[in-house]
Amino acid sequence: MQNILIIEDTLKHQAAARAQFPEAVVVNYDEAYELLRDARHGDYSAILTDLHFKTERNRIIPAMPFGPQFERNDGAIGKEFPFGLCFALKGVELGIPVVIVSDADHHSDMVTAMLDMMGFLVQPRGGKDEKRHFIKGGGRGPESFSWENRVQNPRLISKMSNCPKAEDMHWNGDEIVSAPPVKPEPYTEQGWKTYANSQVKDWREAHRLLSAVMAES
Repeated sequence: MQNILIIEDTLKHQAAARAQFPEAVVVNYDEAYELLRDARHGDYSAILTDLHFKTERNRIIPAMPFGPQFERNDGAIGKEFPFGLCFALKGVELGIPVVIVSDADHHSDMVTAMLDMMGFLVQPRGGKDEKRHFIKGGGRGPESFSWENRVQNPRLISKMSNCPKAEDMHWNGDEIVSAPPVKPEPYTEQGWKTYANSQVKDWREAHRLLSAVMAES
């Protein structure tokens, strides 16, 4: 059985990860630090990590250098940091395939925009170009993208831009429900906000695409 490590801080995406991968290890940033600090090559078959993590006072890492100092520093609590980059680099160090699975918008988040220079883990186009890969993004067809797959060494970091959302489950505010999220009809701003808040990441698709790229390497 594959030992997959999923690192995520948002409750609904954690719940989706556990529902989609019951066998996976699903943790927040502090637990991931403890697990990866002493990990070895082969401990995990893949690492799927969010990009941004919001720090919490009860998640200060005692073993981290200057951990107690951060605990006393209110400026370090409640802010978002791109810890996913640290987890990805640790995966590279261990030789474990990594995907940054983020739904951050590269039009409004500078770290995500900078990551556009990385190789993309992407949706196969199909047909005669089935071995060419393009980004799967935000409701638009793959033909609307011109970036080709630039993953030269898939054992390094890949990025999933506009990560796909699960079509067979949603978050109802308390738990994961095995049913598609319902789009509001007719259009209302609150209805679409509720719909967007109910969507969860499709971790299975991220892992499937990673496996496909690894198989081609």
